Amino acid sequence: MKQQSVFIDTTEKPARITQWLIAKNNPGYVDYRNLLLPTLAWQTHHNNQRWITWIASQFIEKSMLEEYQVNLSSLRMIVDSHSDYSSFKLLLTALRNNRSSMVIASLPSVSDVQQNELEKAAVQGNCQAIILIH
Repeated sequence: MKQQSVFIDTTEKPARITQWLIAKNNPGYVDYRNLLLPTLAWQTHHNNQRWITWIASQFIEKSMLEEYQVNLSSLRMIVDSHSDYSSFKLLLTALRNNRSSMVIASLPSVSDVQQNELEKAAVQGNCQAIILIH
């Protein structure tokens, strides 16, 4: 009886990009408080000496971040209200540059091609991302 070798590919790593669907309560305003700010607070206290980068489409009050106990010394916030395209490009750059442990951004949608680009950038920068789909 001849033995067969079985090769199991263990190089497949879990996805580094997580997408959250966020409903808007009022047109133009996304309420981040319920889910994102507690997550952001936890991440900023457990970030392994790297930034948590948030590419936001709107300004968030410092007092709100402090209310949720976000560690402001670990948070790098970029407010980008120019376009979805510029937010996507900023997200790619932040994922690739190996300075953040997590990058958070808001986008209206992510295509399969964009998802693949984001995954590659996250692997390159040893980073994870949360994409808020609004």
